Amino acid sequence: MLHAALLGGAGLAGVAIAGCGGGEESPQPTSEPAPMSTEGPPVLLTTPEPGLARTGWVQLKPSGELPAARVQHSLVWDDAAGQVYLFGGSSAGTLLDDLWAFNVDSPAWTRVQPEGPSPPARFGHSAVFDPGEGRMLVLGGQAGETFFNDLWAFTSRDNAWAQITPAGALPTPRQGAGVALDTEAGRLYVTHGVSNQGYLDDTWVLDLASAAWEEVSAPAGRPSKRGLLRAVWYPSGGRLVVFGGESAEQPLLGDVWSFDPVSRVWEELPPGERSPKPRKQYGAVYVPDREWMLIFGGAGEGVNFKDLWFYVPPDVGWGYISTFGVDPGSRSGHDLAFVPRRLSVILFGGVRMGQEMQEVWELGVGKPEG
Repeated sequence: MLHAALLGGAGLAGVAIAGCGGGEESPQPTSEPAPMSTEGPPVLLTTPEPGLARTGWVQLKPSGELPAARVQHSLVWDDAAGQVYLFGGSSAGTLLDDLWAFNVDSPAWTRVQPEGPSPPARFGHSAVFDPGEGRMLVLGGQAGETFFNDLWAFTSRDNAWAQITPAGALPTPRQGAGVALDTEAGRLYVTHGVSNQGYLDDTWVLDLASAAWEEVSAPAGRPSKRGLLRAVWYPSGGRLVVFGGESAEQPLLGDVWSFDPVSRVWEELPPGERSPKPRKQYGAVYVPDREWMLIFGGAGEGVNFKDLWFYVPPDVGWGYISTFGVDPGSRSGHDLAFVPRRLSVILFGGVRMGQEMQEVWELGVGKPEG
């Protein structure tokens, strides 16, 4: 069983981590410390080094022009450029194809004007960073009645988009899919999602070296057809992990599944003692130092959440993170990006209490103990 843990952030917000607990939505940021778990004594984690983000949520105040408030966009840390890239989404019903770079160290947005053709405006797409080629990859999405299965790469050193045209069969066009990159093998996975045919349950992998898609769907035992979910890749186990979403039969799902691409077998993972309420359109990111799938917020039944959870497969399960101090508040349709050198997560956008947002938040996750 996990014990409570306190991540120190002198003068700023703090974080308590516990193996069980619950976080109900509140319409306003918290101003009082959340109660600590009483399951075990607090354990102090390594405090941040100078220059690293401190633990807890902090609202950043970017200078200069700001991107429009939006939902269902993508946010990616580009290690080659040392910046977070924002692409597309929907703003007050208008689809966007704009590209922005965010400097985390000296908070500022810069509108990027790439050379040549660029992806059409869209929402519900997915983006990952390919360190092997130093590029951001954008896959899928939707514009009106059109669903996409195209793949685009933006390379910051060239300031240019390039469309990748894979050989052979292509996945069904979709939005709201689970997408993750195995950076060591150079293999991009896409699973489930929403198409003009309804909800999907197939799984595909793109070998980036050969630029060829291969369907690797499990012959049986797949998670139910669903969309509006997220996926992360766990390098240590060589597994793709997905959580929640929505389906035709269940508007909200809260199950966790792991996919082994070698055996092509899905396994439903145990949630642990406590788990997040079923949800869709949450933010999720992989935190490598801790081997966490970290999720924040999302849409529930008539409500948005502001709770923060991590999942560690296969045996640890869910842990709830209770932050105190200011926080982003309840929202859905936002996105997250992990910034390795700051040990932090950046959040942008989403809808909160019916309003699309454009502020930027940073969550320091600190270092694992030991």
